[in-house]
Amino acid sequence: MNRDPRDARIAELERDNAQLKLDNAELLARVAELEAKVAALLEKVNRNSSNSSKSPSSDGPAQAPKRKRSKSGRKRGGQPGHKVFMINAHRTKEAAKQLLGDIAQGVLCTDRYAAYGYWPEKQRQMCWSHLVRDFRAISERAGPSESVGRGLLEQSELLFKYWHRVRDGTWSRSTFSAYMRKVRDRTLDLLIEGQRLDGKTGGTCARLIEQFDSLWTFVRLEGVEPTNNEGERTVRHAVVYRKVSYGTDSEAGSRFVERMLTVHASLSRQGRDVLAFVTQACEARLHHTQPPSLLPRE
Repeated sequence: MNRDPRDARIAELERDNAQLKLDNAELLARVAELEAKVAALLEKVNRNSSNSSKSPSSDGPAQAPKRKRSKSGRKRGGQPGHKVFMINAHRTKEAAKQLLGDIAQGVLCTDRYAAYGYWPEKQRQMCWSHLVRDFRAISERAGPSESVGRGLLEQSELLFKYWHRVRDGTWSRSTFSAYMRKVRDRTLDLLIEGQRLDGKTGGTCARLIEQFDSLWTFVRLEGVEPTNNEGERTVRHAVVYRKVSYGTDSEAGSRFVERMLTVHASLSRQGRDVLAFVTQACEARLHHTQPPSLLPRE
């Protein structure tokens, strides 16, 4: 029996379609990362003498005069815009607990590193940018792993597509949740299929099934992001500093660097003058007066 030449063409088109979906998933992840970078650049562009160390002469002619701020009345403690650094010689669960505390409070967005495993799954969000990399690695392995990886990347593509729609207000949270249920179910099916495979693919899929709830916290809780790109951008300055300075050699040096990184990151996020804050802190130390606060202002 002669084979229909259209069968070969159909198979070729299916392969092309699968590759296009894979490329699209990677592009959507890249778009999310670039949007975050644009937001950071816009924040820099909007700085002026009232919210940064820029001189008043650099302000435009229409710059509004600085207004006095009233007390917010908020309780002390962790606030949006308050970032904390800790330098530790070990990347262990004990080190994580020193920074985050033994008792989980709030939602933690991380990669799959085991040190964060003590945090409750329903209060943890697994970073989908890291997951896309894992799925891409699975798709690049020969045999059954390839189809599992491609399927997971297709679901990642849908996830970011739906996330963009609810984030920009096109969709309501209820619509978003309804569509994400299908993504969640299909992702679980693919992970179960991958769990049956030998080697790295089976191990990765098995661990993700154990941590499955933490993949979807951003769907359940409004205000939670599906990636930790914000955290990655925050530590980038510290990573560069460590490479240039070769790290610290003493406890005192570690405490100084982590506190200065905390000051710089927190105040930069809040649009406040870092140099002015440090000057006021030094003056308060010399004159035994009340030091300035890192807590965000109203």
